[in-house]
Amino acid sequence: MTSTAPSSTYRLQINSRLTLDAAARLTDYLQQLGTEAIYVSPILQAASGSDHGYDVVDVSQVDAERGGEAGWRALVEAAAAKGLKLVVDIVPNHLGIAAPAETPSWWSVLRDGQASPYVAWYDIDWSRAPILAPVLGEDATDEDLEIAGDGAAGYELRYAEHRFPIAAGTYLPGDPVAELRTRQHYRLV
Repeated sequence: MTSTAPSSTYRLQINSRLTLDAAARLTDYLQQLGTEAIYVSPILQAASGSDHGYDVVDVSQVDAERGGEAGWRALVEAAAAKGLKLVVDIVPNHLGIAAPAETPSWWSVLRDGQASPYVAWYDIDWSRAPILAPVLGEDATDEDLEIAGDGAAGYELRYAEHRFPIAAGTYLPGDPVAELRTRQHYRLV
């Protein structure tokens, strides 16, 4: 099959205000403009509240706030009916690392380090470990961090709205946060 690059594209920033369904309703207009392909911003499941979509947390589904699978199908069908091609912005390294609780594979890597079954999904130079997670505010101290959870379900380290896993066996109740932080596969910075 031979594929040719489209002669013209029209980019749509898909978000909760311009959903995939809304984009489907624009296909007649875009065809009249002479557009050959619709180029849409990332549509995979992004971190909660993401407007741009480049902080993907689940590569297996279309973002519900952007229209979900039904919206995607509506756009595909509408574009095909008008003879328009579709280009989707998918950037493999644009995964949302600031919200690991929403990204199971990233949570696993932070919790289990090189023992995680997802370790190959990420481009990590383990010779420079630990992983640096740039989420702390400029004036943050260990007092701003909180340990939550229980031994059965596991523990996590919390900073503001951010949640991070604590590796199994690295926390004994009563441990100071400063010591606990040094035993993780990541450093909050």
